[in-house]
Amino acid sequence: MAPIGVALRAMLAAAGIGGGEGGADVPVATCDFTGTDNHLIPTDDPSWYAMKGYFAYSGNAAFPRYTGDQCISWQDDAFNNNQYSQGTVVQIDAGYVGVAVRAFRTPGDLTKYNFYGFYGSSSRCELFKYVNSVYTELDTDEFIGFSVSDLVRIEANGTTIRALIEGFEILSVTDGDLASGTAGLAGVGYNPTARIDDWEGGNLGT
Repeated sequence: MAPIGVALRAMLAAAGIGGGEGGADVPVATCDFTGTDNHLIPTDDPSWYAMKGYFAYSGNAAFPRYTGDQCISWQDDAFNNNQYSQGTVVQIDAGYVGVAVRAFRTPGDLTKYNFYGFYGSSSRCELFKYVNSVYTELDTDEFIGFSVSDLVRIEANGTTIRALIEGFEILSVTDGDLASGTAGLAGVGYNPTARIDDWEGGNLGT
């Protein structure tokens, strides 16, 4: 039997509900995570910054490799305030993996981190934020999880923060705590069986 998330998305697609909207996105950066297994990505590739915890390479994909919530962000290019981050789920046997936007360190106190994140397991997904290193859950879906080959995406457009799977909006909230930053990855724990690949971050079309 297909996971409930897969079945629901199939029903939405058949009904013509969901999918993209607005103008064309402008990609800023991409990464296919080609590297040495178990090496830390920000160490081997200085384009990435360890915002909170680490990610590592595994089978030409990325997985969270630390304790607790994690985020790495792209630091080689600037992003507009209205931005997106997306990637393709390669494996989701255990743990959580996903994407992040508007990631930055707090000016005046670089020990504190900020970002919006969207991650999921095989059975649920969550939209959340860190503001000055303090976690807040923004929204969850306890019935829709990630599946292999899913394109998962988070968008920040003004104060609207959306989470999408395969182009279908799953979660959406209004939040104005974080106005700018860079795109990246999010995850939980040391989970080499939660992997993501073909990452892209960019500016939202109008």
